[in-house]
Amino acid sequence: MRLLASALTGGLTTEGIDEATGKLLFDAAQRHGVLGLFPLRHPAMANALAAARARSLRALKFTHRVVGAIENAGIPVVVLKGAAAASRWPDPTLRQQSDVDVLVPKREKAAAARALIEAGVCSKRFLDSDQMHNDSLLPFDRSGFLVEVHHYLSNHHESRVDVKLLLSRRERIDTSLGPVPCLSATDEAVYLAMHATTHALRRLAWLVDLARLSPDWCVAAERAVEWGVALAVGPAWKRARELLGVPIPSVALRRVRVDSAHAQLAATVLRLADASGAQLQRFFERSYRVSLVALRSFPDVLRRKRRARDEERAAYESLR
Repeated sequence: MRLLASALTGGLTTEGIDEATGKLLFDAAQRHGVLGLFPLRHPAMANALAAARARSLRALKFTHRVVGAIENAGIPVVVLKGAAAASRWPDPTLRQQSDVDVLVPKREKAAAARALIEAGVCSKRFLDSDQMHNDSLLPFDRSGFLVEVHHYLSNHHESRVDVKLLLSRRERIDTSLGPVPCLSATDEAVYLAMHATTHALRRLAWLVDLARLSPDWCVAAERAVEWGVALAVGPAWKRARELLGVPIPSVALRRVRVDSAHAQLAATVLRLADASGAQLQRFFERSYRVSLVALRSFPDVLRRKRRARDEERAAYESLR
């Protein structure tokens, strides 16, 4: 990751590197979702970029259909990650995504699912969640994407987030096919960091998402504390500043830094996750997620996570 970050920030020139190193960088760039963000010669580069751009454009078109169907039903919505994050990249077609995530008020999630189905965007809501933070819908056409209709930011944390307030602060950001609704940049700085850390900071693309923001970092730090997710936000901000030079003020970093034995334990698990190979990656990623949960709410969060896992598993088994 550090080698890739150095290439992204100009600290590493890829001219004249040997073939073996070039292959390692190519494979790592694909794995981290940053292929094409720095010059690299590789025989598979042209085909990989063409495929990535085609998929990105398809995702953008589908995202607009998802947003259009939900907004036409009079439901407030924002796009999470995906096309909203991509629009800030130097080349939006280089940011990859595997599904389309949107956020709506919980009381509107059934209406949003119904709107997507009636508009012919989706065919079926196979996960009607209670414990999970999102419902899941299948696309109507094979060219579409899985749609996750979030009604909560993440069931992995005992966060105190007013979704209605988030939606009231939403902005519209331009894409090549027109504007899409997204979180305010300051709310986005908290959400994207929480998402990246929850997944053990395994993809450099998630830090690039942060690097392209222009939020009020100090206000974002206050919101991270207010939402109860400072322990999840701090590591992502710290790494984004260290690796990509993101200009996050020290005062904001100090605000989200949690000095406790709990935070030290989480940091230790993150170091183990960083050092783990592919076989242990998922184990340490899950362990790190658990280590981020506040001790006072640990039993409730663990119980909800177990129920959410069972709920999700049953939903996907119903598709077989």
